[in-house]
Amino acid sequence: MDVVFAIDSSENIADKDYIRQAEFFTKIAEAFSIHPEKTRVGSLLYSDQIQEMFEVVDYDSRSYTRPGASQVGIVLTGSPARYLELSKALVHKADRAGVQYIAVGVGPEVNDEEMRIITGSNDEHIFRLSSFEDLENIVAEVAIQACSVPVPPQTIQQDQPCGSKQEADIMFLMDSVNAGKRNSRKALDFIKVLIQELDIESDNIHVGLMSAECEDNEPGFELGAHSSKAEIEKTFDTMKGTDFHKILHNMRRGSFSRSGSRKHAKKIAILIIDGSLEEPLKTLTEAQRARIHGIEVFVIQVGEEAPQEELLMMCDDPSSQHFFQVASYADLQQVKDGILKSLCDEL
Repeated sequence: MDVVFAIDSSENIADKDYIRQAEFFTKIAEAFSIHPEKTRVGSLLYSDQIQEMFEVVDYDSRSYTRPGASQVGIVLTGSPARYLELSKALVHKADRAGVQYIAVGVGPEVNDEEMRIITGSNDEHIFRLSSFEDLENIVAEVAIQACSVPVPPQTIQQDQPCGSKQEADIMFLMDSVNAGKRNSRKALDFIKVLIQELDIESDNIHVGLMSAECEDNEPGFELGAHSSKAEIEKTFDTMKGTDFHKILHNMRRGSFSRSGSRKHAKKIAILIIDGSLEEPLKTLTEAQRARIHGIEVFVIQVGEEAPQEELLMMCDDPSSQHFFQVASYADLQQVKDGILKSLCDEL
């Protein structure tokens, strides 16, 4: 059995209640036979961000699980739900991987709907308590429920088109302004190659495209507007390239909110970024907002510059399957197989 404990470390959780959570999980772990070939445990803290305490497996692997072992997540929460749609998407993803959750809700702020979403409406996996002091009363029962989770069946993977397992809406975002006409054509050719591998004819995959346009507030300058080289150089220094965060904002607020976007389809954004970001923090913020709304983000950086930290943080985890870099647009085809492998893993 592989077990991961999730501890609520939100601001509304008192220090003493945080300690009670840790003690609760320690007592449950003591009921298991901890061994690499038997029960393995992992732990994380979550609030508005996630902090891994210790890992159950090697995170360089595509799969967080091992064949022949049941997969259990024990989630303890004392906070109100904020992102139900994201919870639904992540639980659906976990369910397809054979992971089952046990949810322990403490206090009046816990959302019962979120508890049902986490557990797949399995009443035996839902525990409601009035206070964290009551955690010690359910240690044995939670341990028993965890041990009762069956080993997920091993399925034989057959050659199926990408999208046959799950509907998906995929938006491609590219920086046509900085790329230029010739490179934009290479990027479009690359997108066409990817699309050939997607199950579009069966209406399982919907595809869209957004491209950067010149900003109205950056028109350049008129003839004769500057009378010296210094003024011209200063103007060039202050002019900005494409604000990619605006493209992300428009995608999130527009493309995935209009009639063309399907409510139950998986949402995916593939960003082709030319070089480095002009506004890295703003772009990172928009990417994180997209992910909060259940959009899986892939990033392809074109250029030999070292990736900015914000670029790596924009994409989903693990970054090794969601971030790709090529030296030039002519090299985009080199990452086709890697992107398709990550993209089609659950489609």
